Amino acid sequence: MIEVVHKVDDLNFFYVWFMKILFLLIPFFVLSQSIKVDYTYTTDEYVNQETLIANQNSSYYYNKSFLGENKKKDKINGNEANLVQKNIKLNKIEYFQNKNNPILHFQLKYKGVNRLIIDSLPEINWNIDNKAIKKINGYTCNKAITKFRGREYEAWFTTQIPINFGPFKFNGLPGLIISINSIGGNSFNSWIATRINTKFDEKTDSKLCDDCITMSMREYIEFGQNLREKASKASVARLPKGYNNVKTTYERLSVERVFEWETEDEEKK
Repeated sequence: MIEVVHKVDDLNFFYVWFMKILFLLIPFFVLSQSIKVDYTYTTDEYVNQETLIANQNSSYYYNKSFLGENKKKDKINGNEANLVQKNIKLNKIEYFQNKNNPILHFQLKYKGVNRLIIDSLPEINWNIDNKAIKKINGYTCNKAITKFRGREYEAWFTTQIPINFGPFKFNGLPGLIISINSIGGNSFNSWIATRINTKFDEKTDSKLCDDCITMSMREYIEFGQNLREKASKASVARLPKGYNNVKTTYERLSVERVFEWETEDEEKK
């Protein structure tokens, strides 16, 4: 179903494999003086629970597996249709980050195959508004705005917890991100911390898998796009009778809308 490609775009091959081997040699964390944060993640389509475990140097983030019905409906206008996936199934995804290292690893199992994705994150540039202050879950928070992979986000962080991480791939603020949500656009994403344990001292042996198909972020996105195109052709059969020459489109409604290589490819045209 997928061709294994050993080349990793925009990364030094030997450096990537050195980092992978280094991660595999030891557990990701021996947690001391760490925090555990439970977030509620909300989109237009579903609500799920996600968790961050972090110290001042590293973070481990994961979501709960999810199976449910999409809240959004198909839209048909004339000979154009915007179709949604009827059922949503999410496998557990684990994200691994290190402070001051732009390379993020995440892993998941899809159709019985373990996949390790190597993502070279762009620097997240924050515009902090120290005059904007509010209390969230008992913590004094400041506002920050950023643009990340095609979307704008508003975050509220607290310096009372000097951890530079947050939900998903967000990082780089001088304190824990308590909440963050997308601004504008045709879909919505938000995370809000519902429980914060600042004295988390348990151990976890979470680490990068050693039996995964390794892919670059670009390879992973192109793989997903091919699957969506196949699903699009199959979905035409769901349209009401009498529709001919219907144009179907699938929007990229995920957190990340535009990737660095897509911008670079467009500039080359």
